[in-house]
Amino acid sequence: NPLISKVDKLVSNLSTRENTIKLRACKESNGLVAVTRKETKWTSTYYMFKRFIKLYPYFNQMDLSSTTMMLIPTEEEIEQIKEVFLQLCDFQSAMNCLQLDHIDIDFVCVRRLFDELIQKYPSTRQYLSSTADIIHSPCFESGLMKIQQGMADDLTSFEKEAVSMFKIEERPSHSSITEPEVKKTFAERVMEKCLEAKRRRASKCSVGYRSAAHVFVTSYKVKRLFSRAKIIQEDRKCSMNPNVLENFLYLKENKDFWDGETVEEAIRSVDTNFMEDGAENDNVDDDEDRDSVEEDEN
Repeated sequence: NPLISKVDKLVSNLSTRENTIKLRACKESNGLVAVTRKETKWTSTYYMFKRFIKLYPYFNQMDLSSTTMMLIPTEEEIEQIKEVFLQLCDFQSAMNCLQLDHIDIDFVCVRRLFDELIQKYPSTRQYLSSTADIIHSPCFESGLMKIQQGMADDLTSFEKEAVSMFKIEERPSHSSITEPEVKKTFAERVMEKCLEAKRRRASKCSVGYRSAAHVFVTSYKVKRLFSRAKIIQEDRKCSMNPNVLENFLYLKENKDFWDGETVEEAIRSVDTNFMEDGAENDNVDDDEDRDSVEEDEN
């Protein structure tokens, strides 16, 4: 996109030491500086445009050089840049939604989100469609969505093979005594089917398959786990025992299940067990001393 290239070139010029000083000295813009774009991180384009739109109204007040002023887009290009930024906002919001911890998102929600983006931006079809080349196993994704929707009966043979790890194997009964089948009335059979369908909808689980709600839709949780491990085991803690690091990460990832009272209770429990073990050891030592004295007397 020529607009992205033009803004990128201007921002690179604004990032020089001389222009950075001028940007920080501008009180109207609260001392904001330009944000550069990184090729390996597409979100940097969003942040570059966002900061550029904030700084643009104050360029005439910063005493910029003629070379820098020549790089500033025209009014018509500014309107186009704002339109591109609005499009980037849609993708940024979608990415943020996929990385929220407090929202339970499954494959069905992700596919709905991608389909909406494809409908609004058809050029993304080759990257976001269910049959895109980037998808490692389309049958696994489509099969998992059907399981989460309670539509296991609609699985194709390829999808069944791809999601076979979620299938519940029927265990043979070892009991030789078979209980007689209770004959149910028509109403009981109908109500049983209705209750079973209700339970399936509530649990999002298909008959014959385990729940797939635990499957991550993105890899951001794994990346965050690695980042937290790097923060905990810094350069000054290279000799940390792997078990200690694992316990730290376990507590960090499950912080919603414990608090200060839980820690105090665990400490009291450890202290109590330690005192009981110490008392038992003292009793054993006393018995051994008594036996040794009796042997000496004899």
